[in-house]
Amino acid sequence: KVLNDVRLSLQREWWKPVVFIGAKPLEKVFEVQKIEKRNIPTCFKTLGLYRKGEPYVYRFEPVRKLTQALEISNYAVLHGIGGAGKSTIADYIVEFLKERFNHVVAIDLKEEGIKKPEELIDRVAEEFLNFAVINDVLPILNEKGAIRKWQKLNEAVQTNQWLLILDNYEVFQDENGIIQDKDWVRFINELITNWKGKFLITTRLKVFLNERSSLENTIEIGTFSETEFLFLLMQI
Repeated sequence: KVLNDVRLSLQREWWKPVVFIGAKPLEKVFEVQKIEKRNIPTCFKTLGLYRKGEPYVYRFEPVRKLTQALEISNYAVLHGIGGAGKSTIADYIVEFLKERFNHVVAIDLKEEGIKKPEELIDRVAEEFLNFAVINDVLPILNEKGAIRKWQKLNEAVQTNQWLLILDNYEVFQDENGIIQDKDWVRFINELITNWKGKFLITTRLKVFLNERSSLENTIEIGTFSETEFLFLLMQI
């Protein structure tokens, strides 16, 4: 009955056919034009520690907390003792969330000998150049000051939808976790307050901008939980 009422409410001429006339005789009116897929260059540089198919203990708790932190904020910090698997988890997070980002750049600050924020930005710019995301790094390299250089880089990349991983950040911290170089303090503040992308820090220590102010969204990785231990036994 409801369906009949709806039909009666329609105009009486609803059933009349519609004739489509092409602009030219024998022209295919319903010909579907093929849309060429744009080949957009993507930069995808990880730390190279997580490999599909190889045995890996899925760290349920830190992975869950990290993904939640990156959902609600533009950054997260993963800290724990050396050898706990921080860098591997960072790589796993990339694999887990890669569909959400246009680009991923992971830099091992210790291994690459990065000292200043400007050096980091130049290194990231080189990666974007290697992956053909940008055509020229000179405007970035010639820019003075880390903040302006960073802004110039993001202008060249033309998207904020990318993930930056800063591995082994403890090289810039003292024994209490306080960042020693004020240039790094300013740069981290710039990322937190003004950048629309997301970044992940791995470090052996909690990160403090000063003696009283530590970074939020900090996840500690320690020994295996019972679930993780059982997962490990299954792979032995």
